[in-house]
Amino acid sequence: RYSIIRQMSKKKIDNRSDIFQFKNIKRLNEIIDNEIPFQLTDYKQFNNKYIYKYLSKDSLRYIEKGLFQLGSLDYYKKMENISARDELEGLSFIYTELNNRSIYSCISAGKNFRIFCCTEQSNDLPSNYHRNTFGNILLKIEAEPFIKIISEKIGAYAIHSYKVNYSNSKLLRSKLDINIEPTQISNFNSVEMQKYFHYLINQCNIPSIFTKSRYFSNENELRIAFEIPFDADINIPYRFESKDLLEYIEIIEI
Repeated sequence: RYSIIRQMSKKKIDNRSDIFQFKNIKRLNEIIDNEIPFQLTDYKQFNNKYIYKYLSKDSLRYIEKGLFQLGSLDYYKKMENISARDELEGLSFIYTELNNRSIYSCISAGKNFRIFCCTEQSNDLPSNYHRNTFGNILLKIEAEPFIKIISEKIGAYAIHSYKVNYSNSKLLRSKLDINIEPTQISNFNSVEMQKYFHYLINQCNIPSIFTKSRYFSNENELRIAFEIPFDADINIPYRFESKDLLEYIEIIEI
């Protein structure tokens, strides 16, 4: 599931500030002031032995029974908790430099993923920010077996584990070695545009799933994204039971 919301192109340019001079997004420069576009190499996979998750005592009651929940990007956009809701989940803006021009696309992607959100920290000491935002129960989770059990339980095709990057622009800069003329841009069936779309789809999942606004940067979030079939219902959280997971969770009350 991918949506190309808007495409714009112009002759190839080098000045970063010029990238955003499009007539119908003229205020974009103000939004991304002082931000440099990400590249795919800026997204780092993690292999931490332990991951951490903060939650409330009410939520702990479910965990102790072996009941777990995975979210989705669509769910995070609409969740009732306003302080945690992010209406821009799943969006990314990809600026692609071609040989002879550039194309700027707004992408909505990452819809066929179940997501487990957690926090990166170097020890068991509590974070006041996380405690005040999410609750005073800290789960210390042994990452590798925990992730493997969930993947097998839900039948995931693949697992993507990355640190979240924070950016108000959510902009990714990339390069593609092809030539596209203006007349070809509107012809989605042209060989050149098909190459561009294929390239774009391969590029867009990671920034769409693992980029959030700077407003959330204190969360220091790690995400595990489980790839699932496209026909799954991703509008509601996915709930499942697995008491096997409890073996790899230490509960710390703070």
